[in-house]
Amino acid sequence: MMVAYVITARVPPMEQPSPHPVSRVIRRILLGVAAVVFLIEDLLIRHIGPLFGRLAALRFVARAETWAARQSPRVSVFLLVAAIGLVYPIHLLAIPCFVAGRWMLGIGIIICAKLVAAGVVGRLLHVCRPRLMELAWFRRLDLWVSETRSRILTALHQTAFWRSYLQLKARWATSGWVDRWRRAVRRPVA
Repeated sequence: MMVAYVITARVPPMEQPSPHPVSRVIRRILLGVAAVVFLIEDLLIRHIGPLFGRLAALRFVARAETWAARQSPRVSVFLLVAAIGLVYPIHLLAIPCFVAGRWMLGIGIIICAKLVAAGVVGRLLHVCRPRLMELAWFRRLDLWVSETRSRILTALHQTAFWRSYLQLKARWATSGWVDRWRRAVRRPVA
C-alpha cells in the first residue's frame, strides 16, 4: 500500500509595492475626471431623456414608443444599441470644424450632439426599461450603475466643493429665478 504525503507550506502573500506618489496623484485625478464624466452622462440621460418625452405628443413618436415598449427584451437591446450607433457618430461632425479652425462651432456641435444623444438614449431607455429588466445581465448592469452613482455622490458630498455648491444654491433659491426655471422644467412628461 502506497501512501502519498502532501507537504503544504504557508506562503506569505506578496506585498504590493506602494505606488509612486506621482502615480497616486495621477490616479486620483483620472478617477476624479472619470467620476465627473460618469455623473454628467448619468444626469443627462436621467433628466434629458424624460424631457424628450414631450415629443410623445407627436403622433408618430407616440406610436414608435408604444411599439418599442411592446417588443421583446432582445429587440429592446437591439433598439438601444442601434440608437447609440446612430446618434453618437454625430460627434464626428465636429472634426472638420476643428480642422478648419472653427473651434466654437465644433464645441457647439459636440454639446448639441451630446444633448441629443442623451435625450434619445435616455428616452429609449425609459420606454424599454421594463423589458430590459427581464434580462439578468441588464439588471446587474443597472444595479452596478446605481451603486457606482451612489458611491460617487457619497464621496462628492464630503468635499468642500459640495459645501460651496450648497451655499451658492441657497443664495440662488432666494433670488426667485430658480423657481421659474423649476416650474418650466417640471412640466408633466409623458
